Amino acid sequence: MDLLDIIGSQSKHFIIERSLSSPLNYLIPFSKFKREANIESVHWFEDSVDFEDDRLPITILIHSSLDNVPKLKIWIQRLSGRQIDLVITDDYSRSFQWNLQQQGLIGDINTVTSWKLSIQAPLCDNLRLIHLQLAEFNSLYQYKTPNLASKLVDLLNQELSTQNLYITKIFAKGLNSNKFVQHLKQRMESNLQNMDQLSKSKELKIKNGLFEQLDSGLQCDLMVFERNLDFLSVLLNQLNYMGIIDESLGIDINNVKLDEELVYFNESPIFDKIQQMNFGLACDFLNEQAKSLQSQYDELVKKTKTDISKNIVSQLKDLEDAKNNVALHTKISEFVLQKLDIKNSANFNTLLEFQQDLITQSLSYSNSISTIQEWIYAFDYDAVTVLRLIGIISITFNGLRESDYNKLTNDIVEQYGIKYWSILQKLIKIGIITIRGDPSIIKNYSQLSNSLQLVQQDDSEGDISYRGYTPLVTQVIRKTLNDDKRSNWDDVDLSAIIGKSTEESLINESKQGGASLQVEGSTVIVVMIGGLTYAELASLTHLAKNSKRQFLVITDGVINTSKVINH
Repeated sequence: MDLLDIIGSQSKHFIIERSLSSPLNYLIPFSKFKREANIESVHWFEDSVDFEDDRLPITILIHSSLDNVPKLKIWIQRLSGRQIDLVITDDYSRSFQWNLQQQGLIGDINTVTSWKLSIQAPLCDNLRLIHLQLAEFNSLYQYKTPNLASKLVDLLNQELSTQNLYITKIFAKGLNSNKFVQHLKQRMESNLQNMDQLSKSKELKIKNGLFEQLDSGLQCDLMVFERNLDFLSVLLNQLNYMGIIDESLGIDINNVKLDEELVYFNESPIFDKIQQMNFGLACDFLNEQAKSLQSQYDELVKKTKTDISKNIVSQLKDLEDAKNNVALHTKISEFVLQKLDIKNSANFNTLLEFQQDLITQSLSYSNSISTIQEWIYAFDYDAVTVLRLIGIISITFNGLRESDYNKLTNDIVEQYGIKYWSILQKLIKIGIITIRGDPSIIKNYSQLSNSLQLVQQDDSEGDISYRGYTPLVTQVIRKTLNDDKRSNWDDVDLSAIIGKSTEESLINESKQGGASLQVEGSTVIVVMIGGLTYAELASLTHLAKNSKRQFLVITDGVINTSKVINH
């Protein structure tokens, strides 16, 4: 349900959790939201505010996090006697409402409504991203909560219905991916049973391959992955424009904070061009555009001395807007470069070269460990950088020796503080770091890398997002899709990763009278449980731009190294 429909148009005061302001403003400009919802005043949930005794109802919008219950209790006590309508995100709405009952707060609230928050973003003409704006990575792997798969199934089920899509084949790898498939198939069966007879007959015809050319004779492949199949794409430094900004400054949907200034990524031809571009190439492009636009602007200004037609004025305005957009992204880029220049410009390049040596296994294990130990004390790399490198070593060398892990733990605690001991323990529980002899998701990195061709030796696909590395999800999709025959995993070897692999057709193409599924215009649905990085999204966008298919990418959120380590 739309948020405006939930809160209604009666006059009210509005209290909102700060972290929800960006997604709300992304979905609808806040000035418009405030006007249409008839909001008299707006206040932060985190603040303490005394309301005038105007007896207007109060609407509170917050995440359904149990951490919010104590603060909500204070608000309810302060607003005693007022009508309170509570809107909570759908993350953990059931447990949140149960907790409110336990605290005896339900009776003081007029209504409690859950809001399904999801963010949609077209990344190119034939790729659309939908994510739930959740931080579920640690819940999935550290606390092993089981409900993320069902939330993503709800989102996919909604899209299948609204887009009139029928899944023809399912590919899945991993424990949570196969749980997702089970949930989805149960939901599809339930949907079928609840259909009217005509709709049910049509669905069964499609399932039996008796679809007509204009009915549902398009391929619709569903590919389900989960985050622990490819931790490298989270740990390696992202090199595309949005990825490097996210890692350096932190992106909140469509904005970034530069010191105390909040800057928005407004949609524009400039932004569309650079958002998936390699950061270095984007900086060069911005420099070229700045010179070109200024030259064009100067020429037009000269023309205004003899011609002040509407066309000239309009062109000047368009150029002024383009110049402002270039200036905005130049400013953001300069902030990023300042962040990267920790001690000197060589540090970041040294870091990238070391990562390249690790993924290509050009360094021995012992030399890799020795280098990390030297850097902990000799270089001014922060703790997150050191931990990401240890994670990369653990994955590429199939685990750490226990003695090396103990030495590194002592060094890190001594240099960066005791809190990093618990973070190291968390990384082991998640599976980013493993001790040799313990179970590991990736049994043999070399076998996986070679079979999927994850490492690029030349300036090709990998350099769009990472130095010399193509994300696993991109390579699996590339090897799965075929313009001449049905998608298959004949050339996809995932045996180096623990977990069940699923390849299942949901229609019968061999039945007499059946038609052939069409490739052009067909849809590929990609589900990543546990979050995607901006670099992976850039890689998938590049793949989509060179494909005849439509792509729909569904995930719980956008992730980076810092979010994994620090949250």
